[in-house]
Amino acid sequence: MESGDMVSESYSRSSPSSMGTDSERGSAQGGHAVVDDGLVEDGEEQALLGSEGGEVDMGIASPLDAAVERLGIGRFHKVAVAVLGLANASDAVELLAIGYILPELNKAGAKGFHVTDAQKGFLSAAVFVGMLIGGLFCGLASDRVGRKAMLLWSLGINALAGLASAAAPSWPLLLTARIISGIGVGGSVPSVFTMAVEYLPVHRRGFYLTVVAWHWMVGSIFTASLAWILLGAIGASWRVFAAACAGPAALAFVLTLVLLPETPRFLVAKGRYAAAASVLNRMARRSGHTTPLLGASGAELAPNGPSNIQAGSVPAGSLDEPARETTPSAWRLLDPALRRTTISLAIVWFGLSFGWYGLILWIPTLFDDANLSFSVYASVFIVAAANLPGNIVSAVLMDRIGRKNVLVGTMTTAAGLGVLFAFSHRAGLVITVASAFNAVSIGGWNALDCLSSESFPTPLRTSAMGVLAAFGRLGSMSAQFVNGFLISHSVALLLLVTAGTMFIGGLGALALPRDTSGMRVADKLHG
Repeated sequence: MESGDMVSESYSRSSPSSMGTDSERGSAQGGHAVVDDGLVEDGEEQALLGSEGGEVDMGIASPLDAAVERLGIGRFHKVAVAVLGLANASDAVELLAIGYILPELNKAGAKGFHVTDAQKGFLSAAVFVGMLIGGLFCGLASDRVGRKAMLLWSLGINALAGLASAAAPSWPLLLTARIISGIGVGGSVPSVFTMAVEYLPVHRRGFYLTVVAWHWMVGSIFTASLAWILLGAIGASWRVFAAACAGPAALAFVLTLVLLPETPRFLVAKGRYAAAASVLNRMARRSGHTTPLLGASGAELAPNGPSNIQAGSVPAGSLDEPARETTPSAWRLLDPALRRTTISLAIVWFGLSFGWYGLILWIPTLFDDANLSFSVYASVFIVAAANLPGNIVSAVLMDRIGRKNVLVGTMTTAAGLGVLFAFSHRAGLVITVASAFNAVSIGGWNALDCLSSESFPTPLRTSAMGVLAAFGRLGSMSAQFVNGFLISHSVALLLLVTAGTMFIGGLGALALPRDTSGMRVADKLHG
C-alpha cells in the first residue's frame, strides 16, 4: 500500500485506531471518536460547536487530521514541545525580571535610577504595553505570514531588548527598552501555543500543551535562582542580572530556527499542500517512520478531491489554489459562532492577568517591605517553586475533568487565597499563602492556554490568541498602576482588589459555552 493510500484509508474510515502506537494513539469505533476515556459522537460534537448560534466546522476527520493522528507522538513532537517550552520560559524570564530589578534600582545609586513608587509602576507596566502591541501585531500577522516567522521575530526582539535594558543609562531609556522587550514577549505567545496545537494529535494534545505551559514555571524558577545567586549571594549589579535574563530568548531563537518547521495545518490553510506534505514527512522521519506519510505533491491534503490520487495526477494548478477562507480579521472573532467564546475568554484573560501579574510582579517588593525574617530572594524562590505542584495537578486533571472545570476551580480558589493573603501577617503564613496562590493560578493559566488555542479555527487561531492576550495585557497594565498606588496606602486593599478580579475572571470561565477537551481543532468557520 502506498503512503498516500494509507492516509486515505484512515480518512475514509475515520479511524485513528490504526495510527501511531498503542500507548499514544486515539481510536474510533462505529463512527464514534474515542479520545482517551471520553467518547464524543460526531453529532454531539457538532451540537456543542453550534451552541452559540453559528457553527464552527469541524466535520469529519480530514486527510490532514488522519495524517497527524497516524503520526502519533514521536521524537519530533517531544523536541518541538521542548523548544516551544523554552520559548515560553524565556518570556517568563524577561517578564518577571523587572520584579527583581525594581528593588535594586535605588540601591544602585546610579544617576537616573532614584525612582519613585509611581515610576516603578510605569516600569512594571512598560512590558505589558509592549505585550499589548506585540500580541495584536504578531497574532494577526502570524495568520498571514506564518507561525514560525513571527515566533523568530518575537524571540529576536526579546533577546535584543533584554540586552538593551542592561545597558540603559537612564530611567527613560530603561522604560523604552522594557516596552520593546514586551513587544517580543507578547508577540511570541500566540505562535508558541498555536504551533503546539497544530503539531499535536488530538488524543495527547491536552497533556503536551500543559507541558509547554509548564515551562513558565521553569522560567520563573530560573529567574528566581538567578536573582538569588547574582543579586543576593554575589551582590552583582542589576545590569548583569538583566543581561543574563536575555540568554534564554537567544537560545530559543536559535533552536526554533534550526529545529522547527512551519506547521502543516497553516500550510494547508494557505493551499500549500506540497509544502505541508514535506513537513509531515520530515516530522515522520524525525519520529522514526521509515516510509513517508504522503506523496510529494500533497495531493491527499487537497479539499474535496480524491484522497488517494498519486503524485502528479492532479490537474495543474489545483494544488496551488489557496484555501477558500475569508481574509483573517479580528472582527470575525465576534461571528455568532464565536462571540460568546471570545467575550468569555477575554474576561478570563483580563481577570487572571490583573490578579496574577498584579501580585506576582510585586511579591519581591511586598516581601521586602514586610521585613520578613526569611531572605527575600529565598522566599520568592519558594513561591516560584510552588508552580511545580500546580503544574502537576493541572496536567493530571486537564483531560480528566476538562479544561473549563480546571479554569473555574483554580480562579475561584485563587480569589479565596487572595482574601486570606490580605489578612496574613506572620512570615510563615504569608509565604505559604503566596505559594498556594501561585500554584493554583498556574493551573488556571495552563487551562486558559489550552482553551484559548483550541477554541478557534485555523485561519483565526493566532489572531484570537493575540486579541485575547491583548485583554490580558490591559489587565496586567491596570494592575501595575493600581498596585503602584495602593502599595504605599493599603497592602490589604491591594490584595482584596486582586482577589476580586480573579473571582470575576472565574465567572467569565463559567460562562464559556463548551470545553475543548478531546475535540479536534477546527479548520473552518461557517456562520
